[in-house]
Formats: sequence, structure tokens, C-alpha cells
Amino acid sequence: MPNPSLRRWSLASFAGAAIWLVLSPLPACSTNQPAPMEPFKHHRLDSLARSLDAARTAQEQCRDGISQALDATDIDALATQPSRAALDDAYDRARHDLATCQTRVRVASERLRQANRRGNDIFDEWDKEIGYYSDEALQAQARRGYRDARQRYSDAIDKLDVACDTNNALLVELSDRMLFVKHHRDQPEIVEPKRTPEVIARMLKARQAIDAATSAASQAVAQFIDAMGQTN
Repeated sequence: MPNPSLRRWSLASFAGAAIWLVLSPLPACSTNQPAPMEPFKHHRLDSLARSLDAARTAQEQCRDGISQALDATDIDALATQPSRAALDDAYDRARHDLATCQTRVRVASERLRQANRRGNDIFDEWDKEIGYYSDEALQAQARRGYRDARQRYSDAIDKLDVACDTNNALLVELSDRMLFVKHHRDQPEIVEPKRTPEVIARMLKARQAIDAATSAASQAVAQFIDAMGQTN
């Protein structure tokens, strides 16, 4: 049988040791912690450059496709006495062109959203990493690089957003033309579209706007890629 006195002494010694460990001062932890290690990643700005380039390409395809569709579905060029087959062909082409342009606009919008999400994730991570610097000079230098890259990115995103906004007005014009050709097919006596000067001027302005906005967006994306030294 274990000696009760020895058992009581052992318990008392264990309790005393535990209290000593709790009360003993521990080494102070440094407030400057190293940045956490993360799995190897491909160059983040290279990934962002590819996302922006995809959005740029999609918007350029919108501009080119819409321009070609507007030229191909010119309702002022409809024959005065067209055959039923010619009207059927005109309607099929107008409907196909509208559907194709609508798809391109949806793709451009999604590519822009993807680039925007990618950029926000990258710059949020970058900003957090800058906070791990203990050297203020290095931190300031890193902050300048961050701000420069983010400004160029924001400029590209803003201009792509403006370009995407110019698509809808011309989609509406294509829709009007498709409907007119459809109704002209059903009622061949409708031979002359009556467009007001205001509508014609508005369409011309919209075509100029999509050209200018898309060119500005393409240039802003190119400047981001060139400044960051990225290749696609």
C-alpha cells in the first residue's frame, strides 16, 4: 500500500511547482513580428495584367461587333419594294447581330467584374503586407510603389467601366432596327423609316462615344501593363 504521507507530500510538491510556473515572469514577446509565410504564388501583378487585358479585349470586341452590326442593319438602305426573301434575310441578320452583340456585352461586363475583384483582392493583400514592415524607410518606399500601381489600376478600371456604359445605347438602337425590319417584313408597305434629326444625332454621338471610351480604356490598360513591366 502507498504511504499516505508520501502521497500527500507529492501532491503538495506538484501544486507548489504549478503555482511557481504560473507566477514566474515569462520572457516578453516582441511587438515586431515577421510577416507570415504564404505558399508560393505567381506574380500578382502579372495575374492582374492578364485580367485587365481580357476585359480590354472583350470591350474592343463589343465596339467592333456593334459597329459592324450597325453598318449591316442600316434600315435606311432597305429597298423600296423588297422581295419577301430579302426581308426575311434582313430580319435574320438583324436578329443574329443583336443577339451576338448582347452576348459580347455580357462577356465584357463579366470580364470587367472579374478584373475588379482580382484587383481589389491583390491590393488589399498588398496593403496588409506593408503593415508588417518594421523599417519605416522600407515601408514608405513600398507604400509609394503600392499607391502608384493602385492609381494606374484604378484609372484602367474606371475607363473600362465608362466604355462598358457606352454599349447599352447602341444595343437599344440595334433592337429598334431589328424590330423595324421585322415589322417591315410583315407589312411591306412600310418602306421608309422616319427618323428624327435628334435620333440620328444621338446615334452618331453614341457611336463616337463608344469609340472614344474604348480607345481610352485600351490605352489605360496598356499603360498599367507597361508601367508594371508585365507581359501577357
